Amino acid sequence: DLNGNLKSLNSYKGKYVYLNFCNTASYSCLMEFDLLDDIQKRHKDNLIVVTISTDSLVNSFKQYVSSKGYQWEFLHYGNYPDVIKEYDIRSFTIYFLINIKFKLIMYPNH
Repeated sequence: DLNGNLKSLNSYKGKYVYLNFCNTASYSCLMEFDLLDDIQKRHKDNLIVVTISTDSLVNSFKQYVSSKGYQWEFLHYGNYPDVIKEYDIRSFTIYFLINIKFKLIMYPNH
């Protein structure tokens, strides 16, 4: 997470996970944050939104998130850079919907 703690899907046991990868250099990522905020608020009982940032400067990203007051889970790929390869991230924004059994149920086609 943004405090340096390693997270895994097990951290979100019992909820659907709406996982997205972003970078604040991507205008489309920033524009979708308000939508993600709404999704999180409407479905918080069954779904957790998790954003993994690929920003090179984690402190800048932390300041941005803090200034906006978003209330979902933000992670930074810096503690586990292989996550980019594992999810085959080639562009932003990208989303994955993961069910409560940790199976991908919706993901982009490349």
